[in-house]
Amino acid sequence: MLNQEQVDHLNWLFEDELIGGENNNEEDDFKTKSAKLPSFNSLREMGKNNMRGFSFAQNIHPNSIFYKYYWWVFSKYSQQEGEEFLTKQNMLTTSEAMKLMQELKDEGTPFIVYNKKCPRRGEKTPFDKNKNLDWAPDYDDDIDCPWEGHK
Repeated sequence: MLNQEQVDHLNWLFEDELIGGENNNEEDDFKTKSAKLPSFNSLREMGKNNMRGFSFAQNIHPNSIFYKYYWWVFSKYSQQEGEEFLTKQNMLTTSEAMKLMQELKDEGTPFIVYNKKCPRRGEKTPFDKNKNLDWAPDYDDDIDCPWEGHK
């Protein structure tokens, strides 16, 4: 567990890397002012504080049929940082993200996690299909490998 000094230091560290401004790009609609941009400097500081993981991800809904999650796991192995990293090119499925996070944990490599939650289409979901949303495929039509029931 982090002490208050470490928490204050990490808050200060991420403070300058707020994702800000208006976002007109649907691909980036998951970014909010409460999320911080991924940076290699942040990873170095996390390592100095023996912090291995930091998350700006939403909790996973217990009903895997309702939502699909797209993930970004930023680490020293990432090719870009900042907004350049948070693109479709670096987006992972739930299964891929969970596997990568476990590998990074096992080797003691710091990482920062982001995700995006999209409602699923399909008869088994409670959503109004007429709304203009960033829809994920119906669970049964989703070809991604499951992780604990989530695709």
